[in-house]
Amino acid sequence: MTVMLSGPPFWFACSIIFDAATLKTVFTKTTKGEWQGNTLGLTNDRLYISAHGAKMKKLIHAGVVRAYSIPKGKLLGTITALQPKALDYFGSSVDASDSVLAISGVFDEERN
Repeated sequence: MTVMLSGPPFWFACSIIFDAATLKTVFTKTTKGEWQGNTLGLTNDRLYISAHGAKMKKLIHAGVVRAYSIPKGKLLGTITALQPKALDYFGSSVDASDSVLAISGVFDEERN
């Protein structure tokens, strides 16, 4: 079992996975200026960490969500909005189960 600790959405942010049995750090991810770790999603084998302040292709605060394996912390991929725009804050909310991943962008104005 793992336990997550996420730093506040300030200039530097840190997300840490601990082994709940040993309390040893299994994985640490620190970023600068992305507001990483404000929201997290967890499944049996994956950790989704939001970085809703991340810059994409010069678009400030477009936001991304990164998927990591548990317990090793290997980056599996980066999830972006379908049509990223500046100030979308994609990843401002993340929730996950073994079959569904839900991600919101509070200022995303995409229409389906």
